[in-house]
Amino acid sequence: MSKANFIIGAVGMLMLTIIVPVMMAMSFFDIYYYLPGLSTVFAIVLAVSILLGGFAFLGFRNSYDSTVGLVAFILSLIFPWFLLAANLISFLIFITWAYYLLGIWAIMALLGVILVGILFILWGVSFIMSREDTGNSGLAIAAGVLWILVGAFFCAYILEFIGDILIIPAGIVAMILLFMANTNGT
Repeated sequence: MSKANFIIGAVGMLMLTIIVPVMMAMSFFDIYYYLPGLSTVFAIVLAVSILLGGFAFLGFRNSYDSTVGLVAFILSLIFPWFLLAANLISFLIFITWAYYLLGIWAIMALLGVILVGILFILWGVSFIMSREDTGNSGLAIAAGVLWILVGAFFCAYILEFIGDILIIPAGIVAMILLFMANTNGT
């Protein structure tokens, strides 16, 4: 079952490496203003990709008895919903002109990005702590450091765009590692 968790996690990492740069480009070119519903669709895909990525850490728990992996999996089930809620509030503001919700949206957006940043740091720590068990410690350390950097830039909020760019190599390295990971006979 752990190998299936690793494969599901790798699919989530692949989705993250695709959806985040697309969302960043759409935001840069202000496409969301003209197609506000598209932002909601992308936010749902982003939440699902984080959920799927979190399954890799359930595999870490099952294969390597990693408590950090279990915590990372549980938080992967919770934290993406803050981003999705912020996006749904912004869509509601856009279609109803309910500008009194701007304060709630700002708090949810800030909280969502910072919580996901903390989650990505935890993903990185989990990769590093499981480095000897994965069968490829160099890739595990590389993935861990990249995810910690991504999370740090997300937590800095203003520098989140750098984290968006770093998700590409972090996701690719993590995906390769997850496909190659040992499962200790399970």
